[in-house]
Amino acid sequence: MSEGATGISASYRDNCRFGAIAFSSPSRALVVHFTNSDLSLGSNHCKRNKIIQGRSLLEEQILCNADYQKYAFKMDRIAIALYLDMALRIDSALDILSVSSSNRRFPQALMDAMGGESTLHRANVEALFFSNELGPISNSDLVQQAWAACHVAVLPHMAMRFHDLGRIRTNTIPDEVCATGQL
Repeated sequence: MSEGATGISASYRDNCRFGAIAFSSPSRALVVHFTNSDLSLGSNHCKRNKIIQGRSLLEEQILCNADYQKYAFKMDRIAIALYLDMALRIDSALDILSVSSSNRRFPQALMDAMGGESTLHRANVEALFFSNELGPISNSDLVQQAWAACHVAVLPHMAMRFHDLGRIRTNTIPDEVCATGQL
């Protein structure tokens, strides 16, 4: 992915735990599926080390890389799920829905955050973001959601709205807190 704005989208398993994450630049995408394997000491040592190495690489190269400004429509939920479910941190992350004055759970919030009715087809937004909220999401939809977040982030008239928003930085939480899983 080219450096700069990176859109992020996530999917969750039936038990509400993190399942997959998609990253998108304007021209490329990456989908990472997380294992639900137990990383306790009793699990396969070799497999455990590979999972830990992969997660560390993801955190270092993308999630906490300050060269990538990360944008998502529900970044608050993604950041907390990364932290609590995967013990991963994120830096320079922005919740796009924070620019909307509408209720975050309704399509109008997405419409506002993506530039409004004049640039979007409401039915397409609802189909992509609201048609399958309770079930697993396809990789294609996951990537399209991440791409939409990236695309919105680079729109000149939206950049001004995002400028004053605070960034999410879970990488500032001390290691001791991350190790206990308590905020």
